[in-house]
Amino acid sequence: MINSQKIKLALVEHMIWVIIIGVSIIFSLTISNFFTVKNFLFILYAASALGFLVLGEAIALLGGNMDLSLSENAGLTAMLVGVILVDWAPWLPGWVGIILMVLVGALLGSINGFFVGKMKINPFLITLSTFLMFNWSTYYLRRGAIIKVPDVLLVLGGGKTGGIFNSIFVLVGMVIILYIILDHTRFGSHIRAVG
Repeated sequence: MINSQKIKLALVEHMIWVIIIGVSIIFSLTISNFFTVKNFLFILYAASALGFLVLGEAIALLGGNMDLSLSENAGLTAMLVGVILVDWAPWLPGWVGIILMVLVGALLGSINGFFVGKMKINPFLITLSTFLMFNWSTYYLRRGAIIKVPDVLLVLGGGKTGGIFNSIFVLVGMVIILYIILDHTRFGSHIRAVG
């Protein structure tokens, strides 16, 4: 009885791996170049943008909260920095945009942090509210128009080094940094203890 329960629990816990392997086998049998290095690098590249959002959400979840506005924070940050570098201050070098993205994203995230941490407002309500505010603000900045950002930002996200997309290197670096912070610092221990 105990062994069958352990087997069922193990299947439930690892079902995602069974599904991924099954889908990969089906795709490899039906699509001729699915199991190629180039395809897997492209899958990693496509998933890397989402990976950054997952890292941010993981911190919120480990702390016992949630953040519905992460995607809109990223969108508004990118749009605001793009507008600054293209319309408001085109003389700024592109690397300043990278610093601005970190600062603007942190500032927008601190709005949620203030209301959830200090004001004790329900994380679902405040992050849903900021989701809507950030979404509207992103649209308002350009009203749907496309902007051309400096090449340094494009190289960071879409450029390649040694045949591998730079965004994959950045994501792997962020995963390593987050691992070190969460597993090897007092701050990380506090985050995990609260959640």
